[in-house]
Amino acid sequence: MACGWKWLLPLLGLASVASASIFGSDDRLVVSHARGSPFAPIGVAYDPTTNRYGTGFLVDECHVLTAEHVASEGRGETDGARFLFLVGQRQDLHFEKRSGATVIASGGFNERDWNRDADWLLLKLDQCLGYEFGYLKLHKGLGADRLTFQSAGYPSDRASLKGQLMVDPHCKLVGEAVRLWLHTCAGRAGDSGGPLFHFDPLSKGSQIEVFAIQAAAYGTRVSREPS
Repeated sequence: MACGWKWLLPLLGLASVASASIFGSDDRLVVSHARGSPFAPIGVAYDPTTNRYGTGFLVDECHVLTAEHVASEGRGETDGARFLFLVGQRQDLHFEKRSGATVIASGGFNERDWNRDADWLLLKLDQCLGYEFGYLKLHKGLGADRLTFQSAGYPSDRASLKGQLMVDPHCKLVGEAVRLWLHTCAGRAGDSGGPLFHFDPLSKGSQIEVFAIQAAAYGTRVSREPS
């Protein structure tokens, strides 16, 4: 196990996008998340009780990280809740595999208090799919010295549950507080729980390194829809 789940809190911060829309032109890319690709560990966490989903990603062989509000809105208590985790890409773009999962740890996010630094869930998979699809590397510290990064998710406007993974290749940090970032990554329903990361596809042996996860989006007038 590369990183035990008990170490997640010191390693990851939460990130909020500064807009519920797109900053400037829409430069999001569809990327492969097929088995063996760098993005293979990024999938969908689906809550059958609330019929809601968010992005989730493998952090070791048997555990997945996502956002708590994916389940908590309309459910209440999340500990012990059951999810489905879908991962991998078939030729028809649907997901290759799925596993049941149980919430074993949560941040205790409360919509009323809006404590976004607590908006996270850790799922334990019934089947340890990380052995097949790998898992993402967690950065030791928030990495605020890195001002540019990327994000990945399954936004409802472009991807939904069909299995199209979208990457925003150029994001910037525009503000930060304790365990919270404000940034310019695209943010739509479905992106919640997705990783904010650094990855250099031109560097041989480069691995996705996660700094934080998407937790919220704010409406603002400074952004615009793509033409």
